[in-house]
Amino acid sequence: MPQWVEQGWVEYSRRMPAHAPLTLSEIAPVPRGGSQSADSARQEEGQRILQRIDNRRHLILLDEQGKDLATTEWSQALDDMMQQSLQPVFVIGGADGVSGEVKQRADRTWRLSRLTFPHPLVRVILAEQLYRAFMLLQNHPYHRA
Repeated sequence: MPQWVEQGWVEYSRRMPAHAPLTLSEIAPVPRGGSQSADSARQEEGQRILQRIDNRRHLILLDEQGKDLATTEWSQALDDMMQQSLQPVFVIGGADGVSGEVKQRADRTWRLSRLTFPHPLVRVILAEQLYRAFMLLQNHPYHRA
């Protein structure tokens, strides 16, 4: 990832409250070329994703077909998950999307925007929105609605 992505992730991770740390687990993209189709790449990446996720975790898939939530709704949803002792894990799919198996495993599917973002930027936006959601829960003035 470009340095600005790493810096953005680190900055928002550092700001998170101690009870809600951000951790990052990357899966290398499947090399494409020759006989590797988009569908087979999606399937292989999907298997890699599912192998990394503990079945007890609450999987939130970020997908263009997901539910639109305002920042305050993100915050409330995260608070509800914490009240239920759910441990969310967010999945950002590959360039070709995610497999049907990952979609089926998802407990929730959200989208960040109707706009299309490059994957590196999604990582930074996700970290910032999680930070913002937690600041809302703490009545911190970071979010100005």
